[in-house]
Amino acid sequence: MLKTISETYTIDRSRLYACGKSNGGGFTALLACRPDTSTIFAAFAPVSPALYQGTYAFHNCSPNRPVPILHSHGVEDVITPFYGRTPEGGSFGPEPDVRLWRRQWAERNGCRGSYVGEWPVPLIKEVHPGAWEEIWDCPGAEVRALSVEGLGHAWPSTLGLDLAGRPNQTANFNFTIQHLIPFFSSHRL
Repeated sequence: MLKTISETYTIDRSRLYACGKSNGGGFTALLACRPDTSTIFAAFAPVSPALYQGTYAFHNCSPNRPVPILHSHGVEDVITPFYGRTPEGGSFGPEPDVRLWRRQWAERNGCRGSYVGEWPVPLIKEVHPGAWEEIWDCPGAEVRALSVEGLGHAWPSTLGLDLAGRPNQTANFNFTIQHLIPFFSSHRL
């Protein structure tokens, strides 16, 4: 796809980004984890990603470099549950607690806990009412994560057009304008 687009249009290869929601978020996580594609994109932003255990997006993740990650997830998500799912918890297979996935990215990007075996601790702040941002300012690359209370399996937006999250498809902020574009704009290869 990138080859075809670059043959038709002039693109800045230092400013390619990957973003997707649900299975697209899982695909975004896969692109971040692969040694070949982790070097093509400047930053990655999975939204409510499907993180099926045993897949490359979660298991044996091995990027060729530390990669900037911005992850957003609704706490009320029942499709790709925030707190994970056991095999008995749904037909899609087990999924990790997204907090574990985030901490693993922080470690991959060079963050360490204060003691051996301890998880790296993020800076946590409420950036919108009920929306909490975790920031790991890692030596390799930053990891940012938004946990949105009251939001289901939906793209965070005040319009609530993503009906996959209903009845909890509306947020009190717009993820794209307020978080995604500034995050991508701050990263280049």
